Amino acid sequence: MRNSNNKKVAIDIGSSFIRLAYGEINDKGGLEVRGVIEKPSCGVSKGNITDFDEALKSIKSLFAELKGAYGYSPTSVSLALNSGMTETVYGSGGVAKKYNESIINEKDINAAINNARINLNMDSSKIVLHSFPVEYKVNGVDKITNPMNMPATSLEISVVFLMCSNERIAAFSRLFRGLGVKVEAFYASQVVSLSSLINKEEKNDGVIVIDIGEKTSSLISYLGGNLTSITSIPFGGGTVTDDIAYILQKNTAYSKKLKEEYGCAYPPSVNKDSMITIKAENDEDVRFPQSELSSIIYPRMHEIFKLLKNDFDKVPRYGVYSSGIILIGGGSLLSGCQEVGKSVFSLPTRMGFPEALPGLSREYINPKYVNVLGALKQAYMDSPLYKGKKNINISDETEVKESFSIKGLWKKLF
Repeated sequence: MRNSNNKKVAIDIGSSFIRLAYGEINDKGGLEVRGVIEKPSCGVSKGNITDFDEALKSIKSLFAELKGAYGYSPTSVSLALNSGMTETVYGSGGVAKKYNESIINEKDINAAINNARINLNMDSSKIVLHSFPVEYKVNGVDKITNPMNMPATSLEISVVFLMCSNERIAAFSRLFRGLGVKVEAFYASQVVSLSSLINKEEKNDGVIVIDIGEKTSSLISYLGGNLTSITSIPFGGGTVTDDIAYILQKNTAYSKKLKEEYGCAYPPSVNKDSMITIKAENDEDVRFPQSELSSIIYPRMHEIFKLLKNDFDKVPRYGVYSSGIILIGGGSLLSGCQEVGKSVFSLPTRMGFPEALPGLSREYINPKYVNVLGALKQAYMDSPLYKGKKNINISDETEVKESFSIKGLWKKLF
């Protein structure tokens, strides 16, 4: 094994599970996944540390398994913060150009984004994790999707900023520092997940990614290559479990088991004659129509999609999202989710699977691992080794992506 600069560890802390992805940059400068570890999450709920000692135990247990399975103890990690931990703010800015410098370049775009950030008058209690152009206006003409190399004397830009409170950053930094580990990067999971999920073509054609987590759900969309909207709500798969527990008067663990084994979010898909067995208060088995369980689940799942769509519809858009909706997150694995999403958004809906990165076991090509694998890939792309590789030989990277993507595998087989 080589020095720690070649090793990358990304962690996704959720309300239900904490997941770790461990990778190494090989001699050719490519990323290879060594392993993925998953543990129940303790001491964290809806993005907040609710019990510092319990959260510390969860991470310590994760690192112990990493050491035991792969012989590596990290000194630094990249941390993906779920949608409940971040805040979305829209801003605008612009630049004016002299006549003899009238071609818009990358420097102008960066200056406009920076001016938009200054215009926010952001106080010191928050930091910006990510910033994305939403729309450009060139010489007063709006609906511009890409202003690069356009002749202009003025550029205006609308920008979305993803922020996080300094207090939250400090709390998670302290959590890992207690184990002698530095958090070298903080990412918004709904953003970095895209690096292992969608491609440039889908961003151009229009795509919506919905992440249904345990306690929160989020939506992020792209059209014409630009981010168009991003939002989150405080409901997720765990909320559905809570509904089942309340209505059937069962404990959370048993309700979750019922949901995962027999639950369906779309009642028309359930056979009206199908029955399931549940335990009554006297521990006797009781036959129960599966359609009744579905009728408990459906209203909440419909509400989740409807709330996300309501926020999505508030942002003006110009075009059709022809790549449809991609569902990720553990909550999306519930049967019938695709049908509910399609019925609410009136768009084709499918499950999203992370890119089949080199070394990744097939069992982790699953919607619930998209965030942690996206964070690992982003940490790799932010590393000097990757940036140096891009400058020296970009063709190798293209070959790696082609060889280890599902699309690349399909081409090789057929």
